Amino acid sequence: MTKRVSIVPGHNGTVGAVSLGRIENDLTVAFSKKLASYLNAFGVNATVETYNLYDQLEKDPLRSDVRIYDYTIEIHFNITKGGTGTEIFVSPLKTDISMEQSIMVALSKWFKLRDDTHPIDGVKTSDFHILKSLPDRNISLLEIAFMDNEKDMEIYLSNIDEIAESIALAITKSLGVTPILSDTSIPAVETDDQIAADYYHWRVIAESFKSRNNAYDYVLYLRNLGIKSFVAYTNTPTIL
Repeated sequence: MTKRVSIVPGHNGTVGAVSLGRIENDLTVAFSKKLASYLNAFGVNATVETYNLYDQLEKDPLRSDVRIYDYTIEIHFNITKGGTGTEIFVSPLKTDISMEQSIMVALSKWFKLRDDTHPIDGVKTSDFHILKSLPDRNISLLEIAFMDNEKDMEIYLSNIDEIAESIALAITKSLGVTPILSDTSIPAVETDDQIAADYYHWRVIAESFKSRNNAYDYVLYLRNLGIKSFVAYTNTPTIL
């Protein structure tokens, strides 16, 4: 059965925090859409919600529609003077935090994990309304970075696609789904004319796979080692 994930942009329909000329809700909506596109490409049925979950929980604490999902993640950006790094919050009643640990491991490539007592720093418990109202659900609140920290935002904006892809991979695998790519998501192969139009790039190829799933497993392994890598599709055999 296809796994379903609900992505809730923080402060939907409102503003949220404002810093460095940016509005939090603009950031959360844009990132939620990117995250959903990667999850859907990997074979997960992801939905970006258009409502403000906080307001909805005030009106209907049961939120039966939230309960149909295998995982719900609310996206936020932090703001505190001098703050830096990433963190994810779960209900104090949540006993399995492996999903959230995987997300923090993925984000550790770019951001400091904010301290806590769990084996994997960055995973914290909280009585945030969204977590307190749905303690029996597989749900979390992610603070990607500090939007009032210029360095955090520079890192985020320079790597937004890789960040979204890494979180999507962590969620997909934690749900027990083997990541796949739809044919429309396969990157186009550069032609010689396209390359020559700018300048030649000499690419280092570490491995070649006949299976797209194996290719993405290897990329995730390399990224966890701090090695920037990506998957490129070609119909020409690679000789190593």
